[in-house]
Amino acid sequence: MGEVYKARDTRLGRTVAIKILPECAAADPDRRRRFEHEARAASSLDHPNICVLHDIGCEVPASEPGRQTGLPGGPLHFLVMEYLDGETLAGRLRDGPLPLPQALDLGAQIADALAAAHGHGIVHRDLKPGNLMLVRSRGALQIKLLDFGLAKLEAPCWKGGTDQSTTEARHPTTAPGVPIGTLPYMAPEQLEGKEADARADLFAFGCVLFEMLTGRRAFAGESRASVISAIMTGGPPSASTLQPLIPHALDRLISSCLVKDRNQRRQSAHDLADDLRGIAEGDSSSPSSPPAAPSSPTATRFLQWPPPRRLGAFVAALALVALAVAAQRWLPWRASDGALLVGVPAQLTSASGLQAEPAVSPDGTLVAYVSDEGGGPHIWIVDQDGSATLQLTSGTHAEHDPTWLPDNSAVLFTSRREGRPGIWKVARLGGAGTLVVANAADGAVSPDGTRIAFVREVSPSGENRVFVAPLADTASARMVTTDADGRWDHRQPAWSPDGGSLCYRAQQSLWIVSPDRSGARRLTRDDETALDPAWLADGESIVYTSLREGTAALWKVNGRGAVSRVTLGSGPERHPSVSRDGRTLAYSTEMVDRNIVLHDLATGSEQSFGTLRAEYMPAFCAAGASVLFASDRVGGRDELWVQPLAGARPSGEVRRLTNHPGNVSHPACSSDGRWIAYYRVVEGQRHIWTMPSDGGPPVQFTKGDASEIHPAWSGDGSKLAYAAERGGDLHIWVAPVANGIPAGPAVEVTRGSAAEMAPDFSPDGAWVAYRVQPTTSEAEVWVTAADGRGAPRRVTSGAGAFRLRWLQPRRMLVSGSWGGTAVSVRVVDPVTGAVTIPNPPVVFGEDEDMCDFDASPDGRTLVYARTSRKGNIWRWSGRF
Repeated sequence: MGEVYKARDTRLGRTVAIKILPECAAADPDRRRRFEHEARAASSLDHPNICVLHDIGCEVPASEPGRQTGLPGGPLHFLVMEYLDGETLAGRLRDGPLPLPQALDLGAQIADALAAAHGHGIVHRDLKPGNLMLVRSRGALQIKLLDFGLAKLEAPCWKGGTDQSTTEARHPTTAPGVPIGTLPYMAPEQLEGKEADARADLFAFGCVLFEMLTGRRAFAGESRASVISAIMTGGPPSASTLQPLIPHALDRLISSCLVKDRNQRRQSAHDLADDLRGIAEGDSSSPSSPPAAPSSPTATRFLQWPPPRRLGAFVAALALVALAVAAQRWLPWRASDGALLVGVPAQLTSASGLQAEPAVSPDGTLVAYVSDEGGGPHIWIVDQDGSATLQLTSGTHAEHDPTWLPDNSAVLFTSRREGRPGIWKVARLGGAGTLVVANAADGAVSPDGTRIAFVREVSPSGENRVFVAPLADTASARMVTTDADGRWDHRQPAWSPDGGSLCYRAQQSLWIVSPDRSGARRLTRDDETALDPAWLADGESIVYTSLREGTAALWKVNGRGAVSRVTLGSGPERHPSVSRDGRTLAYSTEMVDRNIVLHDLATGSEQSFGTLRAEYMPAFCAAGASVLFASDRVGGRDELWVQPLAGARPSGEVRRLTNHPGNVSHPACSSDGRWIAYYRVVEGQRHIWTMPSDGGPPVQFTKGDASEIHPAWSGDGSKLAYAAERGGDLHIWVAPVANGIPAGPAVEVTRGSAAEMAPDFSPDGAWVAYRVQPTTSEAEVWVTAADGRGAPRRVTSGAGAFRLRWLQPRRMLVSGSWGGTAVSVRVVDPVTGAVTIPNPPVVFGEDEDMCDFDASPDGRTLVYARTSRKGNIWRWSGRF
């Protein structure tokens, strides 16, 4: 386009840059028009982040004998521009990515420059690191946008004759429909030769910001064709997978710029600048992001260097964190007005295993809890200063969820002593347990001791709903929550101090319902995880567990839905429980570590991998050459990851595959290794998504108001089975597939009266096995024809089945409770129902949530998740 010289303006005594159109180009009318077009575009802009244009001219050098100017001999077309003493962003990036605070600052400056240009009807169309100059201004680093040679003028923005109101300047070798720009930064619509508007600049901005943060191009390839393919059909990994300190809000911002459909892309450079400055100041909510992309803020905001006006608060926050670590548990607490208090919590238990799920006695003198000390888990109690403990229950069955009778005389808990969950009672000094409510869990007794609330599975969805019954007549229980009162399972009901309300958790939220009337209202509305509700003594606020900001901590919500933090999450903290007078709060510092295990079925030898975050729901992919799994290791959201294998051992780096709002769940890989299916949980919806296994863009496979879960591929990859809840019924559906997308309508292949889920195809694809969960008996494995014809038949009896894998015509692996308390795998003949125990046995553990598994194509290796839980009970006394 031109040659740039450093020059001296002798009239004004300043250094300038002169851009000269080469002689070979000056002879081309189209190139001259483009050169003039740049001048008109740049001259209309006056912004600190845009290079200033001083003058434009054309001069014929005087022909004097012997004159040596070093300039072309013909007419000299030139631009006189501001001289910038620095380096291009492209040159700086050759040394690696920018520090996060610097990238945020410079990114906001670039967005400001684009906003100014767009406000004048100018689209740059060639935004790239080579057209951005870094300079120092009064000690601060400033960025300048250069080169408007490819700019498009969407509206006249200068004064002059009619020939100056042209709307586009094209390269002389291009024609309408030919792409204009620099390939790795071009938006899809530019590659298609469509007319580009301001949104094309925002796509390029996303590419530049990604490169500033990671040091890598967002779209790269070994050839032009591969780069074009990446832009049109692929997508870069999230920046945080390459630079772990990058906040998730910044990942979302970049993704919103790189959306293929420009109608769904970010629309305003001004909003981008505001969002980047908000992230830099610790606001990771990205307020002007598209509403379809909510997600939780990340704890990495505390690692960002603050602006000077917030430096004192930042240093004070760091001091509090350091104090918490050094003093073991000097934790700040928030009072009801949000002010910070400093207290010294007391540690009540100190065993090396698990002590969790505390329940403070109504008088505040004792704490019941769950412990695996000496086997278990069983119910124990400890006094208020931690000096004495007592084991209340024993035996072979696991016990959870302790709660007290109002008179402090006994503890209720949940156990599967009769094969199904039930609520049992044991005296405060121990003894034989007695059954209080059959087919129930999560018991809670009203403050006056007359009623009990609990949860129970209902047909045909198989989901839990809240029930209330007189404690003296539990058979007359009444269901008080319905499908309209929160999606999916309703758990953990808690009575208000006056007995007039119940708080419970549904998926990702807390709800309030009257024990006497129907109709619930939602209390928390931000789609952040909300668990373990406990009322405070004022009857107006609830303390609960949330995973917001990337860690499990205690939070508080009032009746208006206003949320404030209670603990730092350094424990992390869970399971709050409050005494009747509101002066004692107990909680657990529970560490739950879930790792992926590779189990050799022949020898029983195992290899595991993972982090201190949760890794679970594994599935083999690429003929057993890798393992897919879900993990919250970045940003606190469950995303899809892949671990390469060498034989039955981890080999190479783990790679992140997804980065979109919500949480991924239950991945499944096609037998040819090309496609991955999973379901995504976001904004109260569950739908099936598919994506290429090499990390291409995900596609929503199922749509509408239904809820779909548990995808499974047929052996030839032509069909996808899944469980769908339509009209309250959870049944198995089968859909044809081609290239990862639906190839026709789905067919409902089961129509039973109980919840049906977790399907898997027979090796020949003719049959589908699945799990059926009645409300009054154990879950079993059933089989039906894949086309939905004929009657289904039951395969197992007494399995307590969770998941299954059909390996051979006469060999199926089933995970279940099998009459015990631990999840284990057994071999089932799908024709006769005969059951054998593998030798050596395969036992997953007591955590029923960790029931997912997969088998390698050769049937030699099993992959599953194992849970390791550790924690202790803590108490804090005082008013809060």
